[in-house]
Amino acid sequence: MASVYLKSGDILKGYSQLVKAYNINPKAVKKSKFNTILNSALEVITLQHRAKKSQDKELWNAFADNFFDMGAYKDAIYGYNKSLKIEKNQPKIALKLALSYQKSNQVYNAVSTLREILKFEEDNFFANFYLAKILRYELRDEIESHELFLRAKTILEVKKDEFSKSDYIDLKLAIKNELE
Repeated sequence: MASVYLKSGDILKGYSQLVKAYNINPKAVKKSKFNTILNSALEVITLQHRAKKSQDKELWNAFADNFFDMGAYKDAIYGYNKSLKIEKNQPKIALKLALSYQKSNQVYNAVSTLREILKFEEDNFFANFYLAKILRYELRDEIESHELFLRAKTILEVKKDEFSKSDYIDLKLAIKNELE
């Protein structure tokens, strides 16, 4: 069953099935083709159990980050939502949630999440920048996206010292290209 879930992209369910199989017959799983991902599956499922038990936002964030880094955005959404239910004021986590929505083709959820971030942090560079990109390229709203790119440019210039020199240059160039 783990194979079916993993092939369909449902990584969390696949990992859960793999860990269940491992708990029943560790030798068989270690000798199978799944041995290469067994450690990852055990780590993630352990994180999930610990997060559920303790309701620790940091554990949920670590859980979700594993999936985000793998590109398994549906499972990342699950973890980030759990974390944000524990503590809503986590702009970086909300931003990762928005990006996960966007990568999962849930554009309206991404927009809603980014707008929610901006209600509390108008000067969040990345929320402005990514919302502008989604509005321009996925929802075709040139007017609002242009305004957001201008706001992002201003924020970037004001908060220049918060970025590495190379990130600052790359972001400034990206915004310049968007505004031309």
